[in-house]
Amino acid sequence: MYKIMTDSECGLPKAFLNQHEVGVVRSFVQLEDHQFGDYFYNQQNMAAFYDTLKRGEHPITSQVSIGEYVAAFENIIAQHTPIIFIGMSKGLSGSFNSANQARDILLEKYPDAKLMIVDTLAACAGEGLLVIKAVQLRQAGMSLDEAVTQLNACRLQVHHFFTVANLKFLYQGGRLSKRDAILGDMLHIKPILDVDAQGKLRVIKKVRTSSRAVKTLADMILADIQADDQTVLISTSGDWEAAEMVRKQIQRASPKLKLMVTPIGPTIASHTGYGCLGVFTMGKTPRQ
Repeated sequence: MYKIMTDSECGLPKAFLNQHEVGVVRSFVQLEDHQFGDYFYNQQNMAAFYDTLKRGEHPITSQVSIGEYVAAFENIIAQHTPIIFIGMSKGLSGSFNSANQARDILLEKYPDAKLMIVDTLAACAGEGLLVIKAVQLRQAGMSLDEAVTQLNACRLQVHHFFTVANLKFLYQGGRLSKRDAILGDMLHIKPILDVDAQGKLRVIKKVRTSSRAVKTLADMILADIQADDQTVLISTSGDWEAAEMVRKQIQRASPKLKLMVTPIGPTIASHTGYGCLGVFTMGKTPRQ
């Protein structure tokens, strides 16, 4: 049997990860003298972090280091257990390269070890969908190599649609010009974004007002689902009311869907700001 691992930006709740013994490599962000990152395990810490974003503060993020990956992987490899690591897109974070370098270091020390790194070309609960898929494949008795092949084959079926409450964070992250960010906030414009086939963010639509953004997200995910009983993940950086609104709209239209509302991790939330809202599912066609 092999170990499934992911990072703390995967948008899956602690209960699911514990139930299926999924290991987590945690990422952290820094705000003044306080470090946030353990949001899976501490509801109070998560709420405090989202509050800092709501006040407009901008935490400092950093990619997970090679040493942190080595430490997370080595304890398992030393027990002769193969690993499949399902992490954030290399198009969005340098952490993917750190994970690969950690693997190379460990294979020098443990040449017979098996450590597979999957570039999800996804982020947040998009990663989470592939972690769920990996768990299902393992439960079905699929080998590690077969599971990696399946995950690579279906990763572009993972679709992300999301919006943000404040365009300032997208401007600071280089996703919008300063002029567009200021004008958009003045006109209450809400961009709808997704992740392209290279695992990078892009703006695909602009709507007016938060309520229209919520409806647009629900409509887009409903038009994209493969089956009426599949899993849809809804993630937010603190706006639980909006997340519940989109959940209800999706559930009313397709009652058999398996819906789960989850928190957005600290690194991604630091780049999107408070109130980011995203919906994630396996789509009918691959991302372009």
